[in-house]
Amino acid sequence: MRTYGLAFTVFATLAFACGGDDVSVSPPATDGGAGDATGQSDSANGSDASSSGGGDTGSSSGSGSGGDAAGGATFYCAMGVTCTVGSQICCIDMNGGTCVSSSNCPHGGETQVECAKTADCPMGDVCCGNYDTHAMMYTDVACMTGMDCGGGTQFCDPAANDCPHGAPCRTSQALPGFHTCQ
Repeated sequence: MRTYGLAFTVFATLAFACGGDDVSVSPPATDGGAGDATGQSDSANGSDASSSGGGDTGSSSGSGSGGDAAGGATFYCAMGVTCTVGSQICCIDMNGGTCVSSSNCPHGGETQVECAKTADCPMGDVCCGNYDTHAMMYTDVACMTGMDCGGGTQFCDPAANDCPHGAPCRTSQALPGFHTCQ
């Protein structure tokens, strides 16, 4: 009897800790793998622009499934928030991230994110971010051809080895939860 009571207590504790308001949800490092790549800074600048928490209406919760740009695939937006590839954009500000179904973030001053890694983009495109050195933040992250990303920072999946020229894929310091080719 004692073993069943202990097992029930452990199960109940885990169920309570894992449920609720996405308090303990961590961002996905890959499309279903475990682990997190680490690094010093983004290629554009090593500054931090903290973002955690929730936001406006339209946000989706969960750890996300990643994947290709086919129907229903999601991409990481912020802790506990994923957006639908192709139909939502992620708007990140100092309070966290929110998914919206429009083509622009509603408030201005937010980082507008359409992808988190190359696999979120149409075939042949990469996920590329434009970093504003004056504002010390990414202004937007979107799918574009690799040639068009030449002045930007390519976002990546540390498990997919999708950085050009063998560059390492490391944790972004300016956009927490994301990874960039450095």
